[in-house]
Amino acid sequence: MWNDWYVKGLSDFIKCPNLSPMFDDKFLENGLIWDCVKIVDDYVNQLNIKGMTRHEFKPEGKSPMIIYIVEAQGESKQNVMLYGHLDK
Repeated sequence: MWNDWYVKGLSDFIKCPNLSPMFDDKFLENGLIWDCVKIVDDYVNQLNIKGMTRHEFKPEGKSPMIIYIVEAQGESKQNVMLYGHLDK
């Protein structure tokens, strides 16, 4: 599972040439950030995490922010929020 799942997912993400706005002045126009969002979304959705919701924020002129929240379940009283950068 390590090579087929984790390494492949990480490799697909690394291959996406999405650069941060400091290094790519066309980051909002070239679509690379959305390519990375799709890669991450596809990977996360395959995990089938119960109670997870996805929220997307698109501040004008800024990088989008995608947040996944896993609501507390069972005896747990705490939610989990996943956060990471999609640029390099």
